[in-house]
Amino acid sequence: KSEEKYLNENIMFLLWLYDGNFRKEVLRDTFIDALNLAAIQDEGTKRRPKMRKFCRDALNKMQQGADNCPIMLQKLTFNISRIISLREKIEKANFYHKLPIVA
Repeated sequence: KSEEKYLNENIMFLLWLYDGNFRKEVLRDTFIDALNLAAIQDEGTKRRPKMRKFCRDALNKMQQGADNCPIMLQKLTFNISRIISLREKIEKANFYHKLPIVA
């Protein structure tokens, strides 16, 4: 159960990064391109099943020592980390998606 919960949280995080103003800053170009194609297939849907499946598959394919993480971890800044750590409080306040991003 915990593994599935963390996987779903990471999927939400990837989609949050993708939807944010700084996707090109922290997501790999190949991941963005593939997610753009999935987004086209998801047009007209609310839950974005193709995009979620692509994120799930990308996360499941990650291996230690391989350079296949969709996020360029070295590019994450304190500002992004701080916003992520406050996510639960921000979501409860219902303005999570309106935050200005400074990367």
